[in-house]
Amino acid sequence: MSRLLQTRRNAAALAAFAYFHFAAAAFAFNAFPGETLTGNGSIVRSNVGATSEAGEPIASAPGNTMWYSWTAPANGRLTVGTCNQTAGPTTTFDTWVRVFTGSAVNALTSLSSVNNTTGCTTGAGANTGSVVSIAVTSGTTYRIQVDGRLAQTGTFLLHYGLAGLTVNVTDGSATEGGDTASFTVVLNTVPSANVTVSVGTSPQCTRSPTSRTFTPTNWATPQTFTITATNDTLYEGIHSCTQASVTASGDGYTGVTATPPTIIVNDNDPANFTIVKSASAANVTAPGVITYTIVVDNISAGNLTIPVMTDALNQGGSPRTLASGPTLASGDTDGDNRVDATETWTYTATYTVTQSDIDNGSTFSNIATFDVAQSGPIPSNAATTTVTQSPSLSTVKSADGASLAGNVPVGHVVTYTYAVTNSGNVTIADIALSDLHDGLGSPPVPGTETLSDVAPLGDSSDATPNNGVWSSLKPGDTATFTATYTITQDDVDQRQ
Repeated sequence: MSRLLQTRRNAAALAAFAYFHFAAAAFAFNAFPGETLTGNGSIVRSNVGATSEAGEPIASAPGNTMWYSWTAPANGRLTVGTCNQTAGPTTTFDTWVRVFTGSAVNALTSLSSVNNTTGCTTGAGANTGSVVSIAVTSGTTYRIQVDGRLAQTGTFLLHYGLAGLTVNVTDGSATEGGDTASFTVVLNTVPSANVTVSVGTSPQCTRSPTSRTFTPTNWATPQTFTITATNDTLYEGIHSCTQASVTASGDGYTGVTATPPTIIVNDNDPANFTIVKSASAANVTAPGVITYTIVVDNISAGNLTIPVMTDALNQGGSPRTLASGPTLASGDTDGDNRVDATETWTYTATYTVTQSDIDNGSTFSNIATFDVAQSGPIPSNAATTTVTQSPSLSTVKSADGASLAGNVPVGHVVTYTYAVTNSGNVTIADIALSDLHDGLGSPPVPGTETLSDVAPLGDSSDATPNNGVWSSLKPGDTATFTATYTITQDDVDQRQ
């Protein structure tokens, strides 16, 4: 046998083997209830060599039927069709599609039977494919029968599943007066007629086109909608737009909707409000209250929404906590919590200056920040208040022997009292006295300190009692020291 003849026989054997396995796969679903299908999808099968069963409903004798079972995952509308697509596998013959319910091939309830759907094309010609579209109930199993009209056979492309729309964002941001965004829409399964998908309006952007049409042939090809941001004159910051709706209309798809995508919009307008802050005191010298006023003026034609005022106070770089505010005092004339066009809002805040702040001596600096949905946070000017320190002590000395008028005997003990008053505005620490005494005996050493306290009480303190040093004396308070001196004979002799 020649090598060429042997090669041809081998090729014929392989072809026969391949056909046998293809036919076996097809015939596996010739008998009811057939192949199980789930969800949405497409399959390619053949009814070549298929036959009908006893008691089976036949649409076109003698019946070269294939069976499939599909259970609805949700309430909706099932579409089943054999239409060719713009590319890929095709249906080669004039098909008949029927849908039933029931559990036995000889006791089925017919729901729909369709041969030749307008716009559904197969290899046999225009309108020779079929599409069934019926309402289905979640959890119910539906029996799908595919047959050829007038005993036609061949391969077929079967699409099945719930009618639905899939939206996919291909460009998620647009800029006012600049680049555009886009998204696509595609049908989830073959329609029984042309389907129109319309996109609703949005005040922040426009869409082009306003609708797209899908046919039984191009239903699986995504179609694009272009989104253009509305180029207004308001400062809105980074915001967004969402089309009002994505809705389908057409047999089998009427009323089917999808969630519109949200597109990010980049603003091209400047901020449109001013914020100015002032303090009630430019300088402080004692504890008290500073009142801050913050004025926000909307100078645009639009409204500012979701207003938030924050306030940061520090002294010499160290944070301080406001006693109150910032609180809106006036301006929201209609009470809608929006800074309407031409409105001016006034906020107030207070801070209670403490003695510790005066002792610190650094300048207070306060900056408010106003934030609205249409902009990023905008800071105010810095409202500053300086602290002027004036440290001062006054000392009054007295003696208990002044009434003796020079007739002071030897051995007499003179008690001196030194009243030291903080007459300035800052706390004085570690106060100690020395006495330039002209006596000839041992000089007096001031000690045994006591406190004369004025309001606020208890603010002055002495770490170690009666050691001749007063630890901390607040403004207005008096620390009193005492000392004694004993008259010597030399003192008496010197003064004779």
